[in-house]
Amino acid sequence: EGLGVHVERRALASLGPAFDACRTVVQCTGAGAAALIGDPAVRPVRGQVLCVDPAVAARGTFAFDDSDPARPTYVIHRRDDVILGGTFEPDNTDPEPDEAQVDEILARCAPLALRTPTRADVRAVKVGFRPWRTSIRVERMDLPEGIALVHNYGHGGSGMTLAWGCADEVCELLARPRSR
Repeated sequence: EGLGVHVERRALASLGPAFDACRTVVQCTGAGAAALIGDPAVRPVRGQVLCVDPAVAARGTFAFDDSDPARPTYVIHRRDDVILGGTFEPDNTDPEPDEAQVDEILARCAPLALRTPTRADVRAVKVGFRPWRTSIRVERMDLPEGIALVHNYGHGGSGMTLAWGCADEVCELLARPRSR
């Protein structure tokens, strides 16, 4: 918005209203892409993390072990807490925290933390659903009537990690001349 881009957020049943409003559309609907553009490759992935007392990890800590894709293990120190994670559960749409996973996450994160985290350190258990594809979709499509459509979705639990690079790629795609 600071660069003069108009951002509008609203529910859409199709991309038609977006195309009616502007000639350039960046489609970042995440899990909504499954229904909005008919992409069956997008799947919900359930992730569970713990928010714990900040004394569990040293300030500035970011430790990550992805040797088991179904059980990514990480310790991320934030300003007021530490995030311990996590899980990667495709097609599990249960919004309730899994108590067995709490203990399992605490145990997996212990070697990466400053001190062994306990249940007493847990301030909150968070469950979220991330839009995932086997490959992230960052792609430009030049449509009739001079419309440029760029897809940018499917990042799963890595959205915040990949956001900057994918945003740069979107800008590069939009800077190219339209194909005829």
